[in-house]
Amino acid sequence: GKPWPPTGLDERIARLRKVLERAPPDAAYLSALHGELGVALWERFQREGSYQDIGEVIDHLTTAISLADPRDPAHSRDGGGLLLNLGTVFLTIGERTHSAETLASAIDAFRQALKFFPPGDDGRPLCLSNLGMALQFRHVVTGTLSDITEAVPVLREAVRDTSGLDPSRPGRLTNLCMALNSSFRLTHDPTELDEAIEVGQTALTTLPLDSVHRARLLANVGGCFESRFNETASDQARGQAMAYLEEAARSETSPVWDRSRPARGGGLLAAGSAEYAVAAKALGYAVELLPVLAWHGLD
Repeated sequence: GKPWPPTGLDERIARLRKVLERAPPDAAYLSALHGELGVALWERFQREGSYQDIGEVIDHLTTAISLADPRDPAHSRDGGGLLLNLGTVFLTIGERTHSAETLASAIDAFRQALKFFPPGDDGRPLCLSNLGMALQFRHVVTGTLSDITEAVPVLREAVRDTSGLDPSRPGRLTNLCMALNSSFRLTHDPTELDEAIEVGQTALTTLPLDSVHRARLLANVGGCFESRFNETASDQARGQAMAYLEEAARSETSPVWDRSRPARGGGLLAAGSAEYAVAAKALGYAVELLPVLAWHGLD
């Protein structure tokens, strides 16, 4: 009898739980209910950064997918969305834990979701971008060549099909930047690295200064210049890499897990060049972030 939707996320989750408890086991709306509760729990995870809800998120989304009726006219729309949400959960966990198994689950979910998003569908670029990112991260974890070979064209297609006015475009550009950098480390083709830097810098120019994603984009461009330094021993490239990594580490609008990695990376790069005072400062800042990472369950 209360108005819907609730004003707060916690209240929404509590009321969805109560509805689910009272729902008949054969109710036609169970799939939608599990899906909505899974998404609400996922929103709380993103807001609070705690892993407390994540297992339940996966359970509810998986159940929603299993209960979905393919005869339902909405199945072609909702089925793809549920698989996309599930894949995104696995991708987030796999990226932070470096679990190849979790990333494989993400890749499988995105591949299934793509069946619901034919060329021209608005949801296809997002699904492609997430698939490419999952392949890129699994390559980082396992070194599998086929993953990065597939990731680059998948991410190119995602960027190509994303409007220049779409607020998601900077993120998709930086995913392509990261994959091109990874591919360069295998091929040593300078044109790939040049493109990676251009793509990454383009993403930064179109991203708001207070975006939560800014640290990740800065770190990706910094990583490209670090690759150039490793290839050419250019002091200019090393200086550019350290500048981007330091700015990423200090980007206070970004999540702590996106700031700790460039802080550590910049410190190690400085130490490798015998700039020990700079290294100590960067690594010291990374250590300062450790209690925050532990609070979020990311230690």
